[in-house]
Amino acid sequence: MAKKRLYIDERGIELPESYWRVTQIEVYVPNKSARIQFTGYKDQAARLENKAPIGHKTYVVSGQQFEFWYAKHLIEGINIAQISYEIATGTFDEEVTDPENPEQKVKVSFFDGAEDVL
Repeated sequence: MAKKRLYIDERGIELPESYWRVTQIEVYVPNKSARIQFTGYKDQAARLENKAPIGHKTYVVSGQQFEFWYAKHLIEGINIAQISYEIATGTFDEEVTDPENPEQKVKVSFFDGAEDVL
């Protein structure tokens, strides 16, 4: 599984087919924390051709949030990678202009509007 989304890099270049996938998951059960890294590529073809990534996005969960997500893995049997995508899409980490009120900013997920791809 991966996510496809419009990505605008730091130079303002638009990449409408950018391809983001989980590339690293570190789970630390004793201290109740996890670190998830997504790596982005220009598109899926660039990823398959082992081209250089366009960026990385990292999420850290700990404490009660970790307990909630880890319980989903243990009790419901949900795959850790799938949980990683749920964490990312449920984290409001991007600030954008509110379409209903252009003078205000709202928080959305980095993956807001992204398409699930294989």
